[in-house]
Amino acid sequence: MTTTSAQAEEIAYQLDMLNRQRQALTNEAVQWAIRELGDHPPEHVLLVARDDLNPGIAGLVASRLKEHYFRPALVAHLNGDAARGSARSIPQFHITHALDQCAELLIRYGGHAAAAGFTLPIDNLPQLRRCLNAIAAEQIRPADLIKSLDIDVIAPLRELDYALLNKLQELEPTGSANPRPVIAIPDLLVKGQYLVGSEGKHLKLRLSDGVVTFDAIAFGQAQRTEPLPMRVDVAAYLTENVWRDRRSLQLQILDIKPAGRGVPPELRPA
Repeated sequence: MTTTSAQAEEIAYQLDMLNRQRQALTNEAVQWAIRELGDHPPEHVLLVARDDLNPGIAGLVASRLKEHYFRPALVAHLNGDAARGSARSIPQFHITHALDQCAELLIRYGGHAAAAGFTLPIDNLPQLRRCLNAIAAEQIRPADLIKSLDIDVIAPLRELDYALLNKLQELEPTGSANPRPVIAIPDLLVKGQYLVGSEGKHLKLRLSDGVVTFDAIAFGQAQRTEPLPMRVDVAAYLTENVWRDRRSLQLQILDIKPAGRGVPPELRPA
């Protein structure tokens, strides 16, 4: 435990530097994996491995690949004769049950439905890829590989207030068994669009329904460099942003579509 502010600042600085290094390593590994896999990989289950991968980021890279392709993804570090890695999966494919069926290829493994760790001889990697994809071919339908978002309610922006946020917070704690409520908000005017964050990785928007205006943040959406349409439909969490003791409601964007393509006109609130 630190006893001085100078020590605390030094520790905070070192932690920040370590976090930046980890982010840089993760980004580089993800970009490499996407180049290896291509835009439209034919396999249901993705597996990449390399000897210079930092084993501490295998899970982060697998998670990013799973989100990018919406397919189960395994990422392994090659070390001598063994490969050790992490797996992340989509809801439609229980990755640990799948590994159960490939257990003869593995030295050790363990996990749950959405994530697992594993170790196996390097020579068994091609067989593991084939084994998992054979299982996935029986369990995963083409529609399962299309990323979907469950909407809990459709509401106009002007009805989102602190009373609603307080009600939503009563549902916490949220997680995989109790997901956060997702709100679809139709036909919003985009009043501003710009990148924020230390490396410009996040997209910030100003959205209005003509009555009220909200800030909105889309984390990790820096690839949306093209201007959005003038009017959009969004799916989002309702959150609170605190900045320099100033509190305000904010939307955390999960998806964004041109107006009419996200929320059909017949489902829009009056």
